Amino acid sequence: MAAALQPYAALLAEEPAFVEYLHEYLAGTPLKILEIRMRGALGKDSAGRFASAVRSQQHTTPEALVGSELQGSLGERHGLLGDASWTSPQLAAQAEDLARPGYESAMAHEYLDEETILRAKAQRVAQLLRQAKRAVIYAGAGLSTASGVGDYATKAGGNSILAAQGGPTGFVSPYSAQPNLGHRVLAVAAHSRVLWRIVQQNHDGLLQKAGVPQELINEIHGSWFDPGNPVLKFDEYLREDLSQDIDAVAREADLVIVLGSSLAGMSSDRIVSECAQRALNEEAGALGTVIVSIQRTPQDAASSLRVFATIDGFMQLLAAELGLSPSEIQAGTVSAAHRPLDNDVDVYSVPYGPDGKLVEGDNPRRMLDLRQGAKLTVTTGNDEGQRAIVVGKHAEGHIKLNVQRSAKYGGVTAVRYLGMWWVSAAIEGRLDRFPLSTSGSEDL
Repeated sequence: MAAALQPYAALLAEEPAFVEYLHEYLAGTPLKILEIRMRGALGKDSAGRFASAVRSQQHTTPEALVGSELQGSLGERHGLLGDASWTSPQLAAQAEDLARPGYESAMAHEYLDEETILRAKAQRVAQLLRQAKRAVIYAGAGLSTASGVGDYATKAGGNSILAAQGGPTGFVSPYSAQPNLGHRVLAVAAHSRVLWRIVQQNHDGLLQKAGVPQELINEIHGSWFDPGNPVLKFDEYLREDLSQDIDAVAREADLVIVLGSSLAGMSSDRIVSECAQRALNEEAGALGTVIVSIQRTPQDAASSLRVFATIDGFMQLLAAELGLSPSEIQAGTVSAAHRPLDNDVDVYSVPYGPDGKLVEGDNPRRMLDLRQGAKLTVTTGNDEGQRAIVVGKHAEGHIKLNVQRSAKYGGVTAVRYLGMWWVSAAIEGRLDRFPLSTSGSEDL
């Protein structure tokens, strides 16, 4: 820390009281917060001189502020199963703010493991996956940044590692974004039964576009492609069934791999903390957590392995260790037997009743009419029982609907999409519940 203070020697000689605030700043307290506190304690002029001096150093070298490598415990640098002899992650980009202001969050500085250490960590994560019986992926916004979907936690601007990772350039509609390498590796891992479940904080449907089966995914914060699970606003509640599923996943997971989440205190973060705690308590079969992110998180110290890398970079190494080829998974085709009117008519035969629940046994299949103008009913979520009308299609073929929101949420009409992967899964009866039913549909 003494070396980090050296650039401020003249400032400290002028006003020794600044040393306390410099220590706090270098430990991660945002400059804006310190400036407000200093105005009350030392006066506006002193606070201004302090802020100016710190900002001037931000435009020299990052090492002068936060050090060239990550400081902390073994868990914070490499995970509790890491090797103490490994070189610490190196500072790659410096930020001026918290990753998630208003939440439990660290400064958004970005770090990278050295290549040899990254490969060693990939080998150890592969070993944990082979041991695991109920491995869970906990996916955050960082999983989708390489597809051009923006996140909230990147604060290093043009210096960010993500700015140079070769993703799409220009504006990318989040509805039309395409899966990246990380999504494709997860799809192959899911089909190879390496993974038990995926809890998805994102709304973008990229996992399903890559080929991950819908029934493996809990989109706890809502989806742009599920009319029964719209993206939540702050005054809306989590879907009760999805929240209960989170509880079950938190209880039963033996390994949780975090990909690109800041772990800033969301309710679903308990999946990570509870699995880590079971490993710390040495419960039978508990393997703990792996956290993959270029930024620090509040749960690093308890992790089994801590990986500082871009998601695509690490997933490529992990796929090689597991012998998985992240090629595109071809979407299943719908046979003529399940399109009773014709192959080019969007009417399907599905084993779901008017309540959207899977019909077991010898009961007849029913018609799901997704033609333009068709009237449907939302069968689950905050808008259960509300009317939906098909108004067109997305360029990728997903069904576009106008959904009448419930009175509790203003009774307005909202545009929703139904991802076509839902239809494929419904035809095969892989879902417990389908989010729509054709109003007045008849048995087929």
